[in-house]
Parts: sequence; C-alpha cells; structure tokens
Amino acid sequence: MTRAAISFRLGVLLLGIALASGALLAQSGPAADEQPTREQVLKLISIMGLQEKVDAMLKGQQNKVMAGAHGCFVDMNPTADEATVARLDAALAATPRVTYEDVSDGVVRATQRRLSAADVEAAIAFYSTEAGERLRLHLPAILREANIHSTQIVKQKLQAYSDALNRTLMNFQNEMDQRRPHPHSGGGEGDSSQTMHTGTI
Repeated sequence: MTRAAISFRLGVLLLGIALASGALLAQSGPAADEQPTREQVLKLISIMGLQEKVDAMLKGQQNKVMAGAHGCFVDMNPTADEATVARLDAALAATPRVTYEDVSDGVVRATQRRLSAADVEAAIAFYSTEAGERLRLHLPAILREANIHSTQIVKQKLQAYSDALNRTLMNFQNEMDQRRPHPHSGGGEGDSSQTMHTGTI
C-alpha cells in the first residue's frame, strides 16, 4: 500500500510559557560586570519553580502529540488487537522528550540581560522585597526574550521528536499491512485499505 509519511504538525511551542505576559518594560539592563552568574540564576529559577512550570507545559503539549499519534494509528487500523495497540503506546511513551534542560540556557541568558547579581541575590533571600517585585515585573519580558532565543533549538528538537514518533507509527503500520490479506486483482480505488488517515495531530 502506498502511503505518504504521517505528518506531525507540532507548532513551535516552547516558552509559549510567555503565555500571560504583561507589557514589555523598556528599561536598560545591568552592566556586564554587574550581571548575575549562571549559578545565581539557576538557584533563583529553582526557588521560583520555573523549571517545573516549563516542564509541565512541554509535557502537556507532547502528551497531546502522543495522543494524536495513538488516535491516528487506531483510525487507520480499527481492527488492531489490544496487544498491538499497547505495544504502540509503550513505544510512543519511550520516545525521548523535550524538557526544560533543552532550553535552560536561553532562560539564563535572558535573566542575565535583565537582572543584576544583586537583584537575583535579593530575590532569592527576600522574595517579597522590592527586588522580588522587580523580578516579578521583569519575568514576562525575560520569558518572551528566552522564547525568541530558544525558538530555533526547540523547533529542531520537536521536529526530531516528531520524526521519531513518525518512524514508530510507520513500523507499526507496516506490521498491520503485512497482516492484511492481499486484495483481489481488480479491487480498485474503492478499496478501504488504501484510505489514508489525513487528520492532523
């Protein structure tokens, strides 16, 4: 059976976490010698729980892609047995995920451009102080800037994730095709086994 590769359209999601951002504040950043170190920024990010928020957002988006892959296979193979579908789900679940670690450098660089080391240390120690308030005010702009710098990296990694899921689906599809009886000669365009699933994931 001739098939075009199943296409996964993943819109560029990453820091779509800049989701509810406020207006960008036009304010100059700190001088180079006043910028926080990477370690300071990572400590602040940990205290703020930013990593968990980004990972949760990425996990939710990738779960939708995985559910779409599952649905695509089931649509094309309504007679697939439970064992085969279970093996497909296990193979899809084993596909390496995109995580916060893949994009953390962009968040660090954006923070260093927006906040000084003194700001970061004060926010770590006194999150409710004036410095902590400045952090909250700058956070949407930091995330938007990180999004700009990380978009290409995320796009490439999500494409690789999509391609990996696609290869798994095609392997399972080939297995199902081999189980089907060959159509009698003359079974033309009306043969339902030739019908492609065209839904998008």
